[in-house]
Amino acid sequence: MFKIKLAEVAEFKGYTRSTLSKEANISYPTVLLFWNGNVKKVDLEILDRLCVFLNCKPWDIVDYTVATD
Repeated sequence: MFKIKLAEVAEFKGYTRSTLSKEANISYPTVLLFWNGNVKKVDLEILDRLCVFLNCKPWDIVDYTVATD
């Protein structure tokens, strides 16, 4: 199971959704999808922009755990 942790990382570094959108050159609706963890498909270009702007690695934003039944 994937969990998007953009809000946690960005808020820790003091960034708002609006600032992230403007400074990383990502549309606000796309930032909101990531921020709220509602992403269905991850665009690697967007993930790259987020990582460059936040100075982090992809696994800081996207967490994965094996789902057990």
